[in-house]
Amino acid sequence: MPMATDDPSIHNACEFFRRIHPDQYPYDENRGRRRISSAAFKAYEASGDLGSVIAGLGLAPVAHCLGDYPDHGLASIRAGGARSYDQAIVRAPIEADATKGIRENPAHALMVGEKRRKKICKKLAEAATLVQAPPKWA
Repeated sequence: MPMATDDPSIHNACEFFRRIHPDQYPYDENRGRRRISSAAFKAYEASGDLGSVIAGLGLAPVAHCLGDYPDHGLASIRAGGARSYDQAIVRAPIEADATKGIRENPAHALMVGEKRRKKICKKLAEAATLVQAPPKWA
């Protein structure tokens, strides 16, 4: 699969928010606490939302990202952190389609790149910050 072209208009400090399924927040015996699983960043095209766009809309990240997913948690990684692991950050706004029940999301973006080699998905999970734990584990 060809690599997507990184969007240089997305600043390195911009947060890329990604929903975390409750199963992607396991208890780690070695650390004695829960952690974000590497599975949360495994997809070649990992879907998320750009913090700069969310802020520009005057919205709160948790409400924007988790509104339709109340059982999920939320993590963030800065665009520059993802880029340091050869990930492209690409805008992918979603247009509303009432016939399919899809709401408009101008903040939608993708983190694109191979994540399985060199355990990049693990490094991304370690670099990510937990914004809100899934309620099941809060």
